[in-house]
Order: sequence, then structure tokens, then C-alpha cells
Amino acid sequence: MKRTSGRKELVNLAADFCEQQNVELDELTSQISEELERRLMERDEQWKQEKGAIIAHVYKDKYFLDDKQWKVAVELELVVPLDEKSPKGDTCYPDQDLTDDQRIEVAKNTYYTAWQAADLLGVGVGTFRKLKVPTTRPPWDMGYGTKFYRLADIEANRSRVKPRKKGPSKALREAWADLNERQQQYLEVIYRRERQAARYYETKAAMFSEKKKGGEWRWVLHHTDPIGGGPRGIDKELGRLKILDEGTGSTYTALESRGLVELKHELCLFREEGELWVKLTRSGRRLIKAFME
Repeated sequence: MKRTSGRKELVNLAADFCEQQNVELDELTSQISEELERRLMERDEQWKQEKGAIIAHVYKDKYFLDDKQWKVAVELELVVPLDEKSPKGDTCYPDQDLTDDQRIEVAKNTYYTAWQAADLLGVGVGTFRKLKVPTTRPPWDMGYGTKFYRLADIEANRSRVKPRKKGPSKALREAWADLNERQQQYLEVIYRRERQAARYYETKAAMFSEKKKGGEWRWVLHHTDPIGGGPRGIDKELGRLKILDEGTGSTYTALESRGLVELKHELCLFREEGELWVKLTRSGRRLIKAFME
């Protein structure tokens, strides 16, 4: 009864306010809804900070796990949800990275097809198959003939996908030596992703694509879609190489100042600073091609 009485009093107060201030009811309702949502978000964020908790997609982005690795980590109970849900009703997990032993366990139990494995290494499926990575059969495989590869076996072959060419010119050797190892790795990751796109845009199927004009397809996305299921950026690859941190912006700036890459930001609903896109310049492409297969 008290609750009904309280609501009636609130309704009367709102009606009086609308009359006195000449405010439309819809406008007031919208403002109240926004304020309630703001307060809920504030309580939710405070609760997560106090509990040291994060939701699933934040965990995956922060600790560089793709959907397959995340599923394995949860199934093996290497990442266990908290008993209590957040004020918004989210299932949360401890904000704590996996140990090296746990990551090894995940790698032993995560399976990819040849296409997925090639994408993980940033090479074509033909190049991946030439590596002759051992195949395996996941426990859940129904036996339809699909070949699977363990993440542990895939990662063991990562060093074999970028053999160096012999004989780059003196100018190219000096330009390459002017870069630190981190900057060299960034160029390699960008170039591999560009080559992935090239395999499509150099075919007849992409003949009339708008992105083909002016080489628009060469722009590489840095950020992965936070919602999941959308565009996948190279931040995942940089994270796996452990070179994605606060120095990322400085690395891109250093490469841009040397005329090796171009940078641009585009508006993005989920990022206040916008999406970052990067493209190799002709000089950058010539340099990295001299030191990659």
C-alpha cells in the first residue's frame, strides 16, 4: 500500500512540475529515464571496480583471447564467473589475466580449421598448408572430414611464416636498421593484413568494388569491433605479440613521421576517439617487402 501511495505522490509531483514549468510529459519522461540509466551505469561501474570484475567481451579484448580461446578457458574453468551479478545484471569475471601455464592449457585445447589458422598467422591458406602443421581431431568433431589444428601447434610455426629475403639494397637495410624491433613488427602485421585483403581485391570478383578504386582496400583497421561479430582489427594480432600497450600511438606516430604509414580516424559509435585506420605508403610497402617473403 505504501508503494502505491508513494507512486501516486510522485505522479502528482511530476504533473505539478509539468504544469508549472510548461514541460512536455514526454520530455520529462525521457530525462528521467536518462538519469536513471546514468545512475545505474554509475553504480555498475563502481561495483565492478570494487569487485575487480569485468564482463566477457572486455576480458577478451583486454587479455587478447578470441572467441574460441575464451570458450575453452571458460569450459576448463580457468576463468570462473563471480557468484554475484553486477547491478545491470551482467555476468562478470575476475579482472585477472591467465597464467602462462593456463595459456598453454588453452592452446592445447583450442582447435582451428586451416582457414582460421591461416588467418591467425596472417598468411594464405596455401602458405599455411605448406607449413605441414600436424592435424588433430577435437573431442566434439563428428567426423565429416574437416581437418583441425591445435593452437599450440599453430603458434609453434609462427616463426616460419616470415623468412627474410637476401640482398635488400643498402638504403633499405639502413632504413630497416633505423627501426626498433617493435616498429618492424608493426609493419609486418600491417603488411600481412594488407596481403590478406589483396587476395580478394586482386580477383575478378572484386572488379567493380568501390574499395578497389584508388586502393581504398589497402586501409587496415586497428580496432576490433567491441560488440563482436564485426570487423576484426590488427589489435588482436599486436596483443598476441605482446606489443599492444600505451606505446602503440607513439609507434604509429614514429612510422608515420618516417613516411612509412598513413593514419586516419573515422567516427565510431563505441569509441570517443574514433576508429583508427592505417595504410602502408609506397615506401613502407617497399621496405617491408624487402624483409618479408
